Amino acid sequence: MNNKLKGILFLISAIVFEVISTTNIKLSQGFSELSYSIIAVVAIVIAMFSLANALNYIPLSVAYAIWVGVGTALIYVISIFVFDEPISLIKFIGVVLVIGGVVSLNFLTNDQEKSDQVVGSKG
Repeated sequence: MNNKLKGILFLISAIVFEVISTTNIKLSQGFSELSYSIIAVVAIVIAMFSLANALNYIPLSVAYAIWVGVGTALIYVISIFVFDEPISLIKFIGVVLVIGGVVSLNFLTNDQEKSDQVVGSKG
């Protein structure tokens, strides 16, 4: 398995477990429901472990932006369908802007890395 794939898999794991943790924090009602509280804590530990491993293969700025952006979008969807939170145009626009920022950061970082490699190979 190549390093890029390892990084992506660790990052996906970090996102999934962060979303599980955040959802269970809501369900725990301020950590007063033991089972949801335990799931939330275990899931965030796994998420942090996965994110730490993803950082061995993906630049911090990109990994963190993707983690936060995708996690935010997923939590937004879960909050609507699971917790019946109202849909608002402002929230939707905010999520779209976060996702747009993640995509642009990823493309800009890839372009910068490519130009750094070209400059480095000429020097």
